[in-house]
Amino acid sequence: MRLLSKRVRQDREEVLELVFWLGRASRVQLMQITGWSKTKVLSVVAELLETRWLTESEPLASTGGRRASSLTLNGRRGCVLGVALGATSLVVTLSDLNRAALDQRTQRIERLDDVEGVTQAILGACRDLLRRVECGALVTVGVGVPGPVDARAGALISPPLMPSWDGFPLRDTLQRALGAPVYVDNDVNVLALGELERQRRGAAAWHGDETFIVVKLGTGIGAGIISHGDLHRGADGAAGDIGHIIVAPHGPPCHCGNTGCLEAVAGAAALVRAAEQAARTGLSPLLAEALRDRGALQAPDIAAAAHAGDAAANTVIRQAGTHVGQVLAGLTNFFNPRALYLGGGVSDIGLSLLSSVRQNVYAHSLPLSTRQLTIDHLPDKRSAGQRGTWALGMMQAIREEQLT
Repeated sequence: MRLLSKRVRQDREEVLELVFWLGRASRVQLMQITGWSKTKVLSVVAELLETRWLTESEPLASTGGRRASSLTLNGRRGCVLGVALGATSLVVTLSDLNRAALDQRTQRIERLDDVEGVTQAILGACRDLLRRVECGALVTVGVGVPGPVDARAGALISPPLMPSWDGFPLRDTLQRALGAPVYVDNDVNVLALGELERQRRGAAAWHGDETFIVVKLGTGIGAGIISHGDLHRGADGAAGDIGHIIVAPHGPPCHCGNTGCLEAVAGAAALVRAAEQAARTGLSPLLAEALRDRGALQAPDIAAAAHAGDAAANTVIRQAGTHVGQVLAGLTNFFNPRALYLGGGVSDIGLSLLSSVRQNVYAHSLPLSTRQLTIDHLPDKRSAGQRGTWALGMMQAIREEQLT
C-alpha cells in the first residue's frame, strides 16, 4: 500500500509540475508529454480536480476537431510570496498559484549587513501583503538573495557582499514566522528560473531540454545555469559563482579576500572606480562634470556619458565587457549553452558592453560551441525576479509534495 501511495503522489507531482510550467495544458498534451495512457491521465487529473489543486479553464485553440478544455492550477487555492533581496533593495510580491500578481511591496535597504533589521523588513513586507489581500492560505515562499546559498540548509554560506549573514538560518527563521514552506536560493539562480518560466509558459510544445546561462552583472557577478530544463546548483549550491574567477592576478582586491576577481574588475564598483579615475585625470569632461555635481559617480552617469559618445566612458565599459566575455568564453567551451543572457543593473550600461562580450565569446570559443549560440540581454528583465521567486517557491513545493 505504501508503494502504491508513493506512486500516486509521484504521478500527481508530475502532472502538477507540467501544468505549473506550461500555465495551462489539455489532457491530450499531458498524454503526449508523459507517455501515459488516456485512462491514467484521466484518473490523475480527476484526483487533482477533486482536491482543487487543478481547475478547468477556457478551451485551448483547436487544431482540428473538438476544442479541448484546458487545465490550470487553481488560483483560488492559495497564494505565493516571492522575496527578492538585492544589495540595496527589497521587493516582495504576492501572487496566486497561476503567477497573477496580487500586490507588491518595494523598499530600499540601507544596511545589508544588518541581519536582524533586514529579516524584520522581509517579514514586515510579507505580513503587510497578507493582511491587505484576501487570497486564502499561504502555500509557499520563494526567496532570492545576493550570495552563495546552501539550498538544503536554506542559509547563506560565506557571502562576500554580506559576511554577517554567514550561516544565518534564513529559511528556518522565515518558515517559523510565516507558517509555510520557504525556499531560498541565490538571486541569479532565481533569474534563471524566471527565464525558464518565461520560455515555457504558453509554449505550443514541451521540450524540457532548455540549456542556457543567465549572467547577472551588478554589485556582484554570478551565473544561473539551466541544463536540459533543470537548474544546476552543483554539489553544494556554489555552481555559477563566476564573479570570483580570477582574471587579473595582480588586480584590485575583492570582497572575497582574493585579488583580481572578475567582480573586482567588472562589477558596478569597479566601473565606477575606473570612471572616476578617468574624470579626475581629465580623460572625460562629461564624467568630470558629473563627479563635480554629485561628489561621486554611479552606473547611470557612466551610461549617460557613453550614450553621449564619451570615449573614456565607452573604454571603461568595453574593458569590463572584455573581462566578462573572456570568462563566458570559457563557460561556453565547457558547457555549450544555447544562449547567454545578460541581466542585472550593469547589463544596461551601454551597447558597447554587450558588443564587447559578444566579440570576446565568439573570438575565444570553439566554433562548435558557438554555431547556435545566442548572446543577448535577458528578455523581460523587469519581471524576471518576480517570475523567478514565484517559480522557485512553486517548483520546490510541488517536488516536495506540499501540494499533494
